[in-house]
Amino acid sequence: MSDIFVTKWVIFTSVIWSFLISMIFLLFLRCCAGIIVFLILVGIFIGLVILSIILRFKMYDYEEKGDDTKEKLFCVLFWVCVVVAALWLLFVLIMCNRIRLSIALIQIAAKYINSNCTILFIPFVFFILTIGWIIYWVVLSIYLYSSGDFDREHSKVFASFKWKYHINYLFWYNLFALFYVNALLSALSQFIYASATSIWYFNHEKGTEGHIVLTSIKRAFKYHFGSLAFGSLIIAIVRFIMFFLEMFKKRVESSYGKKTQGKCHKCLICCLECCLRCITKFLEFINKHAYIMISIKGDSFCTAAWEGFALTVRNLGRFSVLTLLGNLFSIIGTLFIMTASGILGYLVIQNYGFLSEEIDSAFLPVFCMVVVGLIIGLISMNVFGMSADTLLYCFLIDEEINKVLGGKNEDELKEEKLIKDLEELK
Repeated sequence: MSDIFVTKWVIFTSVIWSFLISMIFLLFLRCCAGIIVFLILVGIFIGLVILSIILRFKMYDYEEKGDDTKEKLFCVLFWVCVVVAALWLLFVLIMCNRIRLSIALIQIAAKYINSNCTILFIPFVFFILTIGWIIYWVVLSIYLYSSGDFDREHSKVFASFKWKYHINYLFWYNLFALFYVNALLSALSQFIYASATSIWYFNHEKGTEGHIVLTSIKRAFKYHFGSLAFGSLIIAIVRFIMFFLEMFKKRVESSYGKKTQGKCHKCLICCLECCLRCITKFLEFINKHAYIMISIKGDSFCTAAWEGFALTVRNLGRFSVLTLLGNLFSIIGTLFIMTASGILGYLVIQNYGFLSEEIDSAFLPVFCMVVVGLIIGLISMNVFGMSADTLLYCFLIDEEINKVLGGKNEDELKEEKLIKDLEELK
């Protein structure tokens, strides 16, 4: 049997069972998300209490030995641990309803993905598109680089060319296009995830959701492509500026050297880098929530960005808890899919006849399966996180539009109503 066949078999089967494992994990979340969160919250509190007891006994031991320094150190650590445990318990009690709401949203997001598995193929489509665009960009860059006059004097290992001024402009234009198209592809994928989720939410009970993925793709290109292009342009401009700053930093280091470079220069460049990274993260956050609002209400980019930001601020507690639990389950899910893929691959290789004969060492195939499992896990959990965020937006907008409840203790009543509505969907 050829090595090519074995390689194809390993890659193909690892993709298939990683995908199935991700579906099993999401199915598990539908049933056991609440139990997992309860065990984690209680486990953290019990761990802090046990650590406090251990520190207390240590403090008594050093008190009997007459070591005042270590006694004071462990006394401080004991009270810090007690305060953290008390704050954790207070946080859980205050955020109890928001935790319940987040658990319900996580379970509904898992149900939505299990009932609409085709949404998980969208990241692969955009991955292929991104790879194709990068290959095209590299080929075009090579053509641009070699379009000048050959410089025989300064050519060493690689050929050197003298460019005319318009070639320089085309090179920078091509570089900006790299950032812009990548940001646009990311925006399109985020919008399709959010649009499919919002269509499913508002039409699920009616049974009229139809082909939500195809409908979302149509909406993206027919109605909202301008808004997505504008949001991508903002991200591309900031990343382009960051590239210029990094290039300026490299030139300063090559001119003066890292050791002789002034501290003021280093401090200024580091501050600029930090500010640009913060701006990029903030804009990515705004864009993500703007795309969700566009998918739900169909507003323009600026209107959707402002409304999404305002809705987030009005419901900061709900969004914070959902983000915390969503990130936690994303990490657990990715590790679970990656580990399960590796273990399953190892068992198959060791026990399946022709594979155990053809493969001398299981390390490399299992490593490939683990990498594939990691990629599938990251993709699945990314779609899961975007779906959970969109579901929360849908519920909050539905709540504000219909004004389901009013009067005294309105916030608490709304929390309870949302949780009941979510539980009815499960």
